[in-house]
Amino acid sequence: KNKSIMPKRKQRDEKPKEGECQNQNDGNNAEHKPDPIVRVIAHSSDVLAAAVGPHIRMFNCNRDQQPAEMDAAQAHTGAVRSLALSPDGAMLLSGSDDKSCKLWDTASRKCLATWRMHKKLSAVAFSRDGKHALFADKFGDVGVAACGNPAQQQPPSEEPELLLGHLCSIITSITVSPDNRFVVTTDKDGRVRVSMLPATPLKGSYEIQTYCLGHDSYVTTSTYVKGPEQPGPLLVTGGGDGTVRLWDPMDGKMLDTFVAAHPVGPMTDPQQQHTEADGEQQQQQEQQQTGVQGGQKEGHAQADEPAQQQQQQEGGHEGEQQGKQSHAGSAKPESGEEGSTGKGVDEKGQQGGAE
Repeated sequence: KNKSIMPKRKQRDEKPKEGECQNQNDGNNAEHKPDPIVRVIAHSSDVLAAAVGPHIRMFNCNRDQQPAEMDAAQAHTGAVRSLALSPDGAMLLSGSDDKSCKLWDTASRKCLATWRMHKKLSAVAFSRDGKHALFADKFGDVGVAACGNPAQQQPPSEEPELLLGHLCSIITSITVSPDNRFVVTTDKDGRVRVSMLPATPLKGSYEIQTYCLGHDSYVTTSTYVKGPEQPGPLLVTGGGDGTVRLWDPMDGKMLDTFVAAHPVGPMTDPQQQHTEADGEQQQQQEQQQTGVQGGQKEGHAQADEPAQQQQQQEGGHEGEQQGKQSHAGSAKPESGEEGSTGKGVDEKGQQGGAE
């Protein structure tokens, strides 16, 4: 059975067929099939970046020009899994399966720095001031490095520093608060961690503000939103349990939950929704009135049943009495006839005796 189900493996010395790519373990000289998957997109005010396999392409949204690709000589050797643009759009971060995070200059499309991690990269982000790069790997470590300033000829950090860790859990997203005071990290174990981001991140983050716990499965994404009534920003997360959850990032309290996995109907105008709601309410009231009227009619019918039964019983007694009277009346003439007949017999007997 195993021989019939399992496909036959190719021998190592077997030559590839025509049209197949030959994979050789000779480093950069290995030829691979092209990777057409667009895995991640990042955008800023007027810059858009998209990763196609190991390649990164830049789009300028304000100019009618062809997309430009980052320097191919400095490109990643593995698929790019995460992208992030700096707040001003001048720099780009990319994390790849080749265990490296690269810092790019969007104007010259040159690589400014390359930082190595122990495992494949899973998430990248910039600080709100654009001075530091944050990147996480699948081991649960979050590294930090100074981005420098190309305009002022300030070089970036040569080696990354450890910012925080998630105890061997794959980190799925990194988000920095709008005030640059907190960093939110989510992982595959359903945890949402809010940590203090110190003024000097290269010294590490050792203080945890809170945990936002409530997802029933892994957490995939997070972002900050502005609340209508709260003084500070709120946190929104989404996970593998099909829910989008709203949090207070200061105390970890869950404010609301929306099941995004449920199907959503077509969008309608609010006035139309109000009219439909009024129509449904009126229909419910009519159904209630109809039910009350039907109950009243049924009650009257039930109340009339004893009277009808009494009338039927009285009518039955009257009919029985009439039947007895008619039977008695019909029996009297028969007795009269028999009497008259007997009387005639006696008179004849008396006449015969006289004779």
